Amino acid sequence: MKTVITNIQGLLLSVKELAQLLKRVDAEISNCESCHHDENEKRKKYKVRSPLIIIIVFLIYSIVMYDCILSIVHLKNKLKRRRGEEGRGEGKGGEKRGVEGKGKGRRGKGKLAGA
Repeated sequence: MKTVITNIQGLLLSVKELAQLLKRVDAEISNCESCHHDENEKRKKYKVRSPLIIIIVFLIYSIVMYDCILSIVHLKNKLKRRRGEEGRGEGKGGEKRGVEGKGKGRRGKGKLAGA
């Protein structure tokens, strides 16, 4: 005697076919559980390493920023030296010292000296 069971869609399945279907479903469940376990292990692995990666990236960024700041300071000092070399013999504001009639001098050589 063959037992026949009907599913929701109206298909007829024998006991043997139901047993095979149950085995396939059980195998699929086992496969999904193992994949889920592997995924959780990977997440644990990267959770432990992620702070280390953040620290390494921060250190590299800090080194790069420090180097940029040093280069800016170096350029600023270089410009100061250039301006100092170009500005020798000149006072504040680019006015030459000791020339009569131009700006205010230290010893009254300005516009009001003759008055």
